[in-house]
Amino acid sequence: VSEAAADVMAGAVPVEGMPAPLNGEDLLLVDEVDVFFGPSFYGHTYNQVAELRLPEARGILTKIWSWRTCSQQELLEKVTASDEYTALSNKLPGWEFLVKREVESMCAAVMNLDKCELEPHYSREKNRIGYKIFDSVDFDVSYGYTTSFQYLELEEQGKLLHDEEALSANLSLRVPCGRLSYAELGQETGKKTKIIGVSGTLSELQQPERQILQGYGLTSCSLMPSVYGAANFTEEHFVAVSDADHHVTIAREIGKKLERDRAVIVFFADSKKLKDFERLHCRKFAKTQCLLETQTHSEKQDVIKRATTAGQVTLTTAVFARGTDFFCNDRKVIHNGGVHVIQTFLSLDICEEVQTKGRTSRQGQDGSYQLILNTEDLKTMGIKNEIRMPDGDRSKLNQERDRVRDLAREKSAKQLKAATEVDKLTHKYFDAVLAGCSSATASLKELYEFMKKRTPGQSRRQHARLVCLSDATGSMRSLWNNAQSTINVMIRRIKEIGGNNFDLLWVAYRDYSERDNMFELSGWTSDAQKLQNFVNGIRCHGGGDCEEAVEQALLLARNEHRRKSISRVILIGDALPHFEKKGQQLSSHRGVVLETDYQTEAQELKSLGVPVHTFRVGSHNGTKETFQLIAHETGGQFSDLSPDSLIHAVCTSVLMDIGGEELVMEYRERFQ
Repeated sequence: VSEAAADVMAGAVPVEGMPAPLNGEDLLLVDEVDVFFGPSFYGHTYNQVAELRLPEARGILTKIWSWRTCSQQELLEKVTASDEYTALSNKLPGWEFLVKREVESMCAAVMNLDKCELEPHYSREKNRIGYKIFDSVDFDVSYGYTTSFQYLELEEQGKLLHDEEALSANLSLRVPCGRLSYAELGQETGKKTKIIGVSGTLSELQQPERQILQGYGLTSCSLMPSVYGAANFTEEHFVAVSDADHHVTIAREIGKKLERDRAVIVFFADSKKLKDFERLHCRKFAKTQCLLETQTHSEKQDVIKRATTAGQVTLTTAVFARGTDFFCNDRKVIHNGGVHVIQTFLSLDICEEVQTKGRTSRQGQDGSYQLILNTEDLKTMGIKNEIRMPDGDRSKLNQERDRVRDLAREKSAKQLKAATEVDKLTHKYFDAVLAGCSSATASLKELYEFMKKRTPGQSRRQHARLVCLSDATGSMRSLWNNAQSTINVMIRRIKEIGGNNFDLLWVAYRDYSERDNMFELSGWTSDAQKLQNFVNGIRCHGGGDCEEAVEQALLLARNEHRRKSISRVILIGDALPHFEKKGQQLSSHRGVVLETDYQTEAQELKSLGVPVHTFRVGSHNGTKETFQLIAHETGGQFSDLSPDSLIHAVCTSVLMDIGGEELVMEYRERFQ
């Protein structure tokens, strides 16, 4: 039906070749019911996209790629003035609004390509890009115009095997034409649907999920005992340690088990965390291997077979904690206590943890399990209380997890409502196409407009570029010390909620007495380690009077905007700017004539549409008055700031620019 969208846009109502509606009874099979309630299905949609392979669309994508170094606004202006844009609009009369929207999406995709977390896997054999989906690489998945530009990037690098074939197939106008809610499967009016399924974690489902199942008519559940009897595994006391100690603790526990000739399987949340550990610690052990989604089926099977042999360390990710059969045939390992499993992250859903435990003690064998957590990861999840209980008491941890899980359910309920709305419009369009009705055109337009305005489960993301100006004179030492301990958590929280759609330029500013060291700049980045290194290297000094070079810091931000647009400025300080006007000599610094003043800079930033959000540290009234004036003049906001609330100020500012109030509210619900 998605292919029929091209005909609808061309003014024809497709009738021939359309399949007849299915009648009779449907059967829906569900494998692992708790996965249905995870982040990929319940409250989310199965998305349909019509690909219009038009030469005019390919021409626009190629032009955008060649102009990608422009600012986003300049790029959009150049594209809409191009011959290719005019030709595409003429090709699709009555759909000019769609062409404009799609070109805007193309421009946004190319601007964010460097920040894209979707790693393409190019197969020369298939001449296609694939992406990791669960435990394999799927070559039938596409991520809109991001995928198109990744093909152009491969062509530019000379890596495409058959350029023309690949580009012809993937440089197209990608028109969203339907979203089907997973939660609505089997719920169609007038249809009879039987739903059956299996799950190893049915007994672990929480009451809210059980109530949802009852809404589907699933009231009959059967629990079958294992033919191997009760599990013979030991759960060791869990530990929660700092980020600095996390890897060391994992390595130490691995070493203890290897001393007894056992096999150890370590589960990480994702491949990045796995690689970080592997890079620093894999050389400590004689036999280390990785089980990854990108490996071939035969490679995975070989790794799984070796994973349960004596002295073997296997590093893998959460996706292999479900359904992977790590059966042990090594008598030495079985005799010494079996396979030991270490989970290095907290599962938000208890069912995932149960599945991870199930990778040891297979078929009645002995085995053991251990949970080693990173306290910074817990903070990123929204677990507020300090969790450090090596004695194994998990009551507080479980309570905090339940609270965060409840917040996730509230978010899922909102997503479900939006998914249900778009599902109804999708069926309205599909039904019109299947019936050969002329109303299909109007239904597609209505559906398209709705999807562009409201995307279930995902904000319309913008790329945020923020300049953070922080006073680095002696009196601000406590704030910078706090930044050193929170920068990693700050970046993790932003990325978890808003993705990788941001860059920060952190600027340490001082006064004219430090002319040779007035500014220190981090460089534009979203990399936590780079920002951490910058913050760690700042030494607060200078100051001593009531005023600092705030006006010069604002000028620096304005000059950055002229190079490439910034979305906002964050100004943090405990001292006011100099009160003299542009061109006047400073009374407190002999021989210094002001190049600019703070009022001039505020007016300039206002004219450029760049708001300055000001944060006063301390209680100086003069600082409050001038910071309020700067914020008011530029359209920003003023707030007081304590050193321990720095993380909230930066995170909410970045998230506001990425996705607006929706993301800020999600942050506040989880972390404030």
